[in-house]
Amino acid sequence: QFRGANSGPVTGAVIYKITVDPKTLFNESTQSNYVLKELFSITKFDETGAAKSPSRGGDSGSLIVDVHGYPIGVLVGGDANFSYGIKLSNLFADHSIYKEFSLSK
Repeated sequence: QFRGANSGPVTGAVIYKITVDPKTLFNESTQSNYVLKELFSITKFDETGAAKSPSRGGDSGSLIVDVHGYPIGVLVGGDANFSYGIKLSNLFADHSIYKEFSLSK
């Protein structure tokens, strides 16, 4: 579950894969590609069983929580079928590839 800036509250999404291959995503504001690693994917299934991304553009940064409300990740992107999150455990780990980013200055 998450509350996206553009999609509002989203429930019923499921973790599709615990670990996905690195994804190259396009950033419209910078007009460049970037590679994200150590991701998990979430999706919602429509009435035909097809996977549909539960997020929309502008939802990045949303906190993803489990069915009990515990935080598990941060939404960082998506495509037509899946939304991608960085696991909080990876984000804050000492060995994290994201450790160069800081929450405070």
